[in-house]
Amino acid sequence: MQYIGQNLKEIRMKHNWTQKYVSDKMGISQTKLSHIENDPQYPITDDEIIKLAKILETTMTEIKKVPTHVSIHHNDIRGNGYVHHQTGNGAEETQQVLSQLHQNSQLMTEMLQELKADKDFLKEENRQLRQRDEKWMLILTDMQKQLVDFLSKSKS
Repeated sequence: MQYIGQNLKEIRMKHNWTQKYVSDKMGISQTKLSHIENDPQYPITDDEIIKLAKILETTMTEIKKVPTHVSIHHNDIRGNGYVHHQTGNGAEETQQVLSQLHQNSQLMTEMLQELKADKDFLKEENRQLRQRDEKWMLILTDMQKQLVDFLSKSKS
């Protein structure tokens, strides 16, 4: 996945860190890091990505993020005279990303429904507790009144 290496390189360079510095912290050779950054076919494990994410002070998600670069070219006559090219990922990767977004959207919808149900439950629970508190306050007030009456009668 070419974009992982590109992302690593961009993040590393934002920190102004050399390959040597990052590879030393990672415990790998500079050559291996160079391969990871520049060779899209070079294998990298999730464990290595997690370790690099910690070193680069970022997340695995950020490193695995699929870049979408859009460039607009003028003077190509198609439709409105502009041609929009998307580069950085193929149709298969785009479909995977869209599928993952759809799954995440469904999961979020389910979680929101659960939260709403929990909120409704807690709202009802809170209402019942308030009613119980009001009853206890009435009972305590009545007991206090009875105690005052009793003490007043016993003094007489």
